[in-house]
Amino acid sequence: MNNNKSSLSNLEPWCVVSRILRNFWMVLLAAFIGVMAAAILARTQFTDQYGARITFVVMSRSSSSTAQDSSAANSVASTFSELLGSNFMRRKILDHAGLDSFSGTIRAVNEQNTNLITVSVTADTAREAFLVINSIALNYNELTQYLFSGAVISVLTAPINYTISTLPMSRFRMELLGGVAGAALLILFLIYDMLRDDTIQNSQAARDKLDAKLLLAIMHEKNRSGKKGRPLLLTEPTVSFAFAESVHRLRSRIEREKTAEGTSIFLLTSVMEHEGKSTLTENLALSLAQKHNAVLLVDSDFRKPSRFRDKAKDWKVQEYDYKDFKLCCAHVKSTNLYVLYCPTMIKDPSKLLASGRFARLLAQLRDSFNYVIVDTPPLELFADAEMLADLDAASILVVRQDLVPAPVINDAIDTLRQRKARFLGCVLNDVHVLMPSLLAPYGSEYGYGYGGYGKYGKYGAYGKYEQAAREDKGGQE
Repeated sequence: MNNNKSSLSNLEPWCVVSRILRNFWMVLLAAFIGVMAAAILARTQFTDQYGARITFVVMSRSSSSTAQDSSAANSVASTFSELLGSNFMRRKILDHAGLDSFSGTIRAVNEQNTNLITVSVTADTAREAFLVINSIALNYNELTQYLFSGAVISVLTAPINYTISTLPMSRFRMELLGGVAGAALLILFLIYDMLRDDTIQNSQAARDKLDAKLLLAIMHEKNRSGKKGRPLLLTEPTVSFAFAESVHRLRSRIEREKTAEGTSIFLLTSVMEHEGKSTLTENLALSLAQKHNAVLLVDSDFRKPSRFRDKAKDWKVQEYDYKDFKLCCAHVKSTNLYVLYCPTMIKDPSKLLASGRFARLLAQLRDSFNYVIVDTPPLELFADAEMLADLDAASILVVRQDLVPAPVINDAIDTLRQRKARFLGCVLNDVHVLMPSLLAPYGSEYGYGYGGYGKYGKYGAYGKYEQAAREDKGGQE
């Protein structure tokens, strides 16, 4: 494994989109800053200039031909530009306009194939441009009477003022591009931050970054029961076929391990809280109970009251009182599952685990049950899971998509490998993808088992005939 490997193939688009949506206010803020920066840049670096123009018509004295007039206008325009560019004429125009200096430009241009000349003035202020063009309009006869004796020049249009924008594009477009650039930079930063977080986002990332075998990747399953806070279990009638199949595939892996190694106690743990470990553990136990008798689910998180303390109607509960704690063993008739739990919180469960009493209890239970599935506390928070990993058992690490950095997960893997329990590998849990339909041909990689079978809809517990077929197939596996 390459633990330091970090590439775009290890990024899941859904995780990227989710990160952007979670930080959408930051994206909007970056876009606003980009708009403001573009507006400031437009006002400080691109100063508008002002222009004024006047149009003259040129007619030849010797001919009324349009071609002659056009030729005369072309000659007048060329000479007029040179005349207006001379220091003497500029000084004369500025004196008449009442200006001490003028840093703008004056141009005379002949409109192509016409007898029209357009004289334009550009300046830093609209007032300067108008005064100069007005001075030319009032004094053009004096300026040209000796140079163009063969042509008659008269004003066609009055002086017109206009604004010349130096922006390479419209102000609105520039501000829009500034907003887009600001948002894009923030999104790139979020992607960089995701790469730096080095979490596990897909199966490829698990193979590249983790020092363990990837047993299975279980896709995210939406809770359609309408009951918030209730775990998503196989017994729910709204559970999809694909999700149930992924749990059954994990069950098959457990069955093969028991056949090969004789292990009947299996520990499921995680690095942190909220990785879906407890829900996956319960579903695995339910899947085993659908196929085997005497399956025990153990809730060993004694630091908080067990989630099983609220008994259902079909629960048959036996209580066992010890000196400093009490355990309950319930048989759930509807699912054929046994559950061992502590109904109250134990303040210091490490003493109980260190004393070996709980380990001896599990050893006794192993002789009474075919499978013992233990839900342990998170490794990073408490040492309880490490103590339990010293049992004669097999352990599995549950890794939730895009939650815990890969180096932290690898540290947990090293801890489990150093314990007595045989470490089997990791399960990538609660995997979201942007376009699930694209995964149909690759169903086995993502825990679907049979890829496109997900289209057959939803089911709860197996029906009588379907269950028999599944059990027969599971036995062959």
